[in-house]
Amino acid sequence: MKFTIKRQVLEKYISNLNSFTEKKDQSAVNSHIYFKIDEQGLVLKATDNEIGLEYLVTDVELKESGEATAHGKNLLDIIKNLKDGEITLSSENDNLHVKQNRSQFKIAMQRASDFPFFPSLENKDKFDINAGILSQSLKKVEYCIDPNNPKYEFTGALLDIKENGMNIVASDGRRLAVYELNISAGKNIKIIIPKRAITEIQKLLTQNIEIFYDETILMARAENFVFFTKLINGTYADYERLINSNFANKITLNRNEIIDGIKTVKLLSEDIKISFSKEIINFSTQNQLGEIAQTETETNLEINGNYDIKVKSKNILDFLGAIESDSFEFNYNDAGMPIMLKSENLRIMIVQVSK
Repeated sequence: MKFTIKRQVLEKYISNLNSFTEKKDQSAVNSHIYFKIDEQGLVLKATDNEIGLEYLVTDVELKESGEATAHGKNLLDIIKNLKDGEITLSSENDNLHVKQNRSQFKIAMQRASDFPFFPSLENKDKFDINAGILSQSLKKVEYCIDPNNPKYEFTGALLDIKENGMNIVASDGRRLAVYELNISAGKNIKIIIPKRAITEIQKLLTQNIEIFYDETILMARAENFVFFTKLINGTYADYERLINSNFANKITLNRNEIIDGIKTVKLLSEDIKISFSKEIINFSTQNQLGEIAQTETETNLEINGNYDIKVKSKNILDFLGAIESDSFEFNYNDAGMPIMLKSENLRIMIVQVSK
């Protein structure tokens, strides 16, 4: 194998692929990045067997077809320290040689034939989606995912794919977020994507993609890459029953006023109390030392009497950071019961703190 490529081009791809290499066992073949070059171009692959990424690079000069591997981190460290311009990579006697002008490096390879196979796109259902829409939709609920939750299904986001739309759902057990996406998928299926996979795929969403899936694997294909992730095997909670609960009361709140009030008092404690009345919204908190922070804002609410909530400030701020509108709905029932916030296609149910 031998080819020439611009250093800055190769660095971009190797840097992205390093997120997909095996980190726990540095002697494993999938701690390496796989190379294969022929007349079609340069194929680069990386996987830790849970998620994987494959690139096709055409901006490369082929000198000799073949395949090789190189330890991902070691190779990236070398490439970063070279100057801009062309570099040549070649394989010889179980070693990968990296050369630029008078600089030369030799790093050990593993057998390319031992590199794990990637899953196939064949026999998988498919739908097309705008990459920007998918990325923004995932961000609407991603903050609710708890990667360490003992309920395995809550370590990822649910894609509830329907014939006439899709709901993207996330929960950490204390809050439940649902974003409704109006796309035509043509089939009913529920899949749970791990949080790590969501984080990585959002880095790639710069063009339109095709989504392929079955009960165990989700794959995304674009013009120059294929991404895959294993799915979480589990049954998600009946989120529709919870998120469609009836609320007796609803008021409209100003987004910036609520953000300002919460940020003013949350420095003392994450647990805050918000008291609503017709003309005043009061924000207060008290820490374990008995220190108190309090502020209030004038308002004009259509509310009967007073109503108090006690919540984690982060749970509300995350929601308000995910919406673009200047106002949002606040839905509530009796004191101490869960509340629901809503803006356009995003709804989040939040459990109040008990103390």
